[in-house]
Amino acid sequence: MFILVSRLFATDRLIAVEAAPRLFVTFERYQLILAALGLVAACAWRLAVPSGRITLVFTFLAIATVGAAVNSIVLTPRMEAIRAAGQSSGPEFKQLHGRSMVVFMLESASLLLAGVVLPHALAETFMVPSPFASRQTERETARATDSPA
Repeated sequence: MFILVSRLFATDRLIAVEAAPRLFVTFERYQLILAALGLVAACAWRLAVPSGRITLVFTFLAIATVGAAVNSIVLTPRMEAIRAAGQSSGPEFKQLHGRSMVVFMLESASLLLAGVVLPHALAETFMVPSPFASRQTERETARATDSPA
């Protein structure tokens, strides 16, 4: 989304001014639906498998969901009202836009952290070694087989 809107503004500002608000409103609705599904799935997963890692995934998803809700419910409607009034170059719009960008960045960071923890939670759930521990295990196995018997 960030890349698309940035590219639009870089190539055709007139189209970007018209398209970007519609893209963000659509994205925010889609994002809230996915957030709800993700939270329900993570909650069900946590209830089925007691794990601190799953709780951490849920927590990061919940933080991102709060950000999505803040943008969708608080910031974007105010920005849209200002834009509709033709004042999108004013200081209030710029301040709201800045806040919205910060919230989007925090959402992205939270989702990144959830993505980092997710493989470990999956490995724990299915009782397989963590995908990031395999290199160490391979080295230990190689050392054990190379040592004289």
